[in-house]
Amino acid sequence: MSAECQSEHEYTAPERGLPPNPDAPSLKNSICPLTSLLTDRDITSPRAPKEFLERNLFLFVDEHREKVWDSRPEYWELLSNSMEAFLRRRQKIKSSAAGQFRAVASLTRNLESCRNIITKTVAAGAKILFLPEASDYIPISASESLKLVKPIETSEFVLGLQESAKQHKLPICVGIHEPVAGGEKVKNTCIYIDEDGVVRQRYQKLHMFDVELASGVVLTESRSVEPGKSITPPFDTPIGKLGMLICYDLRFPEISLQHRRLGAQIISYPSAFTLPTGNAGHWHTLLRARAIETQSYVIAPALVGVSNSKRKSYGHSIIVDPWGKVLGECKGVDTENAEDPGEAAGGEEDICVGEIDLGVLERLNNTWCPADALF
Repeated sequence: MSAECQSEHEYTAPERGLPPNPDAPSLKNSICPLTSLLTDRDITSPRAPKEFLERNLFLFVDEHREKVWDSRPEYWELLSNSMEAFLRRRQKIKSSAAGQFRAVASLTRNLESCRNIITKTVAAGAKILFLPEASDYIPISASESLKLVKPIETSEFVLGLQESAKQHKLPICVGIHEPVAGGEKVKNTCIYIDEDGVVRQRYQKLHMFDVELASGVVLTESRSVEPGKSITPPFDTPIGKLGMLICYDLRFPEISLQHRRLGAQIISYPSAFTLPTGNAGHWHTLLRARAIETQSYVIAPALVGVSNSKRKSYGHSIIVDPWGKVLGECKGVDTENAEDPGEAAGGEEDICVGEIDLGVLERLNNTWCPADALF
């Protein structure tokens, strides 16, 4: 060790009764306090900037270890333990995206919109994409739906998404229509396409949306859609165990609780929520309630804007954490008079991104409400 380094080393040794290196406090505090560095805090906070932690932490340690850390073993041990905890936590955090667009009665156009959303998702670094209910088409009538619906194996919309999923190694969860034997109705389903472009899971919507809106529009989904008979058990995805539900299922909490009992860590609600119920506050209230009561992440991609003379969708695709905190949200249509869906929604094709941290679920279970007491 050089004389200069030896002097520096001795000058920082508290056991020799010498004052601390005057540079040491600035090294610790100019970035973030050592006691809070990499601890179980919000890593996006100003005290521990995410960019610094991810890109410069190890360079910082290597550069300054001889100057500061070697002379203070307790600091080095704390930092080592904190780095290990940080890396373990980062492994449990995965970014997800909820897409939003205006669907019309054209599989080709809707596929183009979804591919634009996929491009945005890949650029954002998300590990999985959720697309809305009925992403393949929105018909103006039951007869038009029967003309448009195609089996998964021959649907250009589904085949196109499978190709994109494989190309980008991006799992996609999307709402579509499927034909029913006999040809009088269709199925409202959600499918999961894995990173290899293979359809691995399928769920058929249980609860039909049969309502008469204040505007006089009557929506009777059961006339043209065949309801499902059971839920699809939660399954593994890159961000955790996923339970799939669809839109109106949101108003029936028991099925989300059943998903949680079966181990779901994330529950998705691909939707085409109407303007009246969205403007009444039901959308945000119900999604946050489902997240809180199940202690799960909730991801709800939604259609937005004017699909036809009978359908205006609320938008506001959203990702909610188990505390009910909104992690990400798209803009939406907030007025019945909005005729230009692009202008009203701030752009027809959009995504919101949120980090799914499975460590949050563990801490909730250990410190707040034990899962076995709730479920």
